[in-house]
Amino acid sequence: MRLNTFLMLLVLASVSLAACQSNPSPDGKPLANMTFSHLQPLRLNAASVEVQNQSQPTGNIAEGFLVPLDEMVRAYVQRRLIAGGGDPSVNVMIEKIAVTHERKASKNSIANYLDLAYQDQYKVDIGLHLNMRDPLTGSERGRRFSVQRSMNISEHVSVAEREKRQMEGLEEMFRQIDQTVVDIVKNDFGIVAFGL
Repeated sequence: MRLNTFLMLLVLASVSLAACQSNPSPDGKPLANMTFSHLQPLRLNAASVEVQNQSQPTGNIAEGFLVPLDEMVRAYVQRRLIAGGGDPSVNVMIEKIAVTHERKASKNSIANYLDLAYQDQYKVDIGLHLNMRDPLTGSERGRRFSVQRSMNISEHVSVAEREKRQMEGLEEMFRQIDQTVVDIVKNDFGIVAFGL
């Protein structure tokens, strides 16, 4: 009787886990980098735009998070903010890049009972400080802001699928970052023109 019950639970768990499987994993090809080429550059009243990273590069990124966030932030700024000429200088300081990881039990009760299914929850936190300084007057203006996002990924997905899901979460995160950056540029820095 106990053997029959155990076999029945094992079959149900296998069926449930198969049903929970997501789309087939990518075919092993590397994912395209996020280039931000869809964004139109913003030309600023500035002589230069610099990006600096004050965040701690090691120890703040959870194991299993595959996307290099500091490179992605730098690529975003270099694409989006262009020096259009003038006296001020613009500095974009990456103040925080952190990814925490937590292993969470699946919502599937049978899989939980058999201790078979878990999810990796990644919490991403990016903090930036945009600052414009006028060397003639010494005046500065700008703003600090941060954006957070949580991503839940099954522990059973392939490395390629994990990277794909992380990238999808970061696309939404960078949409939020871009909204704030555009607001700072429009209200604090002053745009010369859109485009190169």
